[in-house]
Amino acid sequence: MKAIWFLIPAAAALLATGCDKSGDGTAPASAAQGLIRVAVEPAATETRVTLDTYGAVYKWNETDRIGLFVEGMGGGSNIAAGLVEDENGTAYFKPDVVLTPGATVHAYYPYTDGLTPDAGNLLTVTLPDVQTAEYAGQLAPVMPMVAPAATVNEDGSLDLRFQPLCSIAGLRVWSSEGTYSDEQVLSVRLGSSDMLAGSYSFDYTNPDAAPVMDLTGSEVTLQLTNAAVPGSDKPSASMLFVVVPAMELGGLNATVTTDKAAYAFTQKSEDPVPVGFRANTVHSISLDLSSAVRTKLLTGVPFTVAVYDYANREADGTTWGTIRSDYEREPGFPWDEIGYGVTLTDTDVVRYWVYCDLIADIGAFNDEALLEACIAKGTERTESDTVPIMVREGGPGSKTCAVAVAVEFKDGTRAVYRTHKIGSMRGGAHYNVWD
Repeated sequence: MKAIWFLIPAAAALLATGCDKSGDGTAPASAAQGLIRVAVEPAATETRVTLDTYGAVYKWNETDRIGLFVEGMGGGSNIAAGLVEDENGTAYFKPDVVLTPGATVHAYYPYTDGLTPDAGNLLTVTLPDVQTAEYAGQLAPVMPMVAPAATVNEDGSLDLRFQPLCSIAGLRVWSSEGTYSDEQVLSVRLGSSDMLAGSYSFDYTNPDAAPVMDLTGSEVTLQLTNAAVPGSDKPSASMLFVVVPAMELGGLNATVTTDKAAYAFTQKSEDPVPVGFRANTVHSISLDLSSAVRTKLLTGVPFTVAVYDYANREADGTTWGTIRSDYEREPGFPWDEIGYGVTLTDTDVVRYWVYCDLIADIGAFNDEALLEACIAKGTERTESDTVPIMVREGGPGSKTCAVAVAVEFKDGTRAVYRTHKIGSMRGGAHYNVWD
């Protein structure tokens, strides 16, 4: 079955009251004849969330389509209806076929071409691990919705009221110290010890039925199309929305990435209880940058790095992943393509240290502490070189490591940079630049 996700460009799209603005709650016959009028149930809120900023008007993407299953037409009656008009909180969709008056229709969103229900009237969509925003503050995501059964009117029109099936995490990014106002929020990642992304199946005939979830991703990232400015306090912070499954999530953590730094948040150890996310509900999560572990991004870095040959090694009863240096070369590997390579690009650098440890440990250091750890525990070099490092490896229980490089300049000043995350699996490895 085809996995899908979709984008809604307006912040209030799924938070709207769904009210029609025409006065008596009905659309003019000339406008509604043969068309489908769509409303969305308003989202409930938790904690101290307010949605006043966004008003009651929502807007659909011009390419949006809803799917219809008509009773009596068989399980293959997956009919598309495309948007033809959207204003003042009321959307009109035009179906690909003429609907028979009196027919019972079940509807879902988003439409997928060729989709047929699984056993038990289940339809499947995907909650992706990356959700995008049209602009900062907008609700941008993936929100499977289903409408209760409705009857086609005498003029062939249809009135649908969709109910969102997932929950919404409302993320407020701000600083209690009033700092970081010169930074731009580029993305927010929400993670959990439970799964957040993957296959999500729901019964299109019963909006109240519990979904069947086959989630495989433990984090989801909201990627902002246009950057947001951190709030100077919590009330002034824009709320950034991420769609998550309607369930209890434990071990919550988050990372806010700006144009200058990454801010890591973890759930307080004294309050590790799961957080409840309910269907069609906004749950507010406060992200105070002043309380996070701040990591400067790799900007203006005086060196480049590269990861070369990789293999597993048994050492002291433990399986380690090893980035091997030149003297550990195996036949078939060229001399200059083995190891963790550091190439200095600034002539003012007089020496540097390469340090590898568990990512949880390196991530817990602030810059000052990480600099000290690099110098105390890292491998020291004075010229561009390849450096052998050991990466923890445990098969399915692999523990991801990170690499940091500290440098010293001619004037005696020092700086530290987090450069790579390195995770390993038996028979291979994966690398990505630390962000």
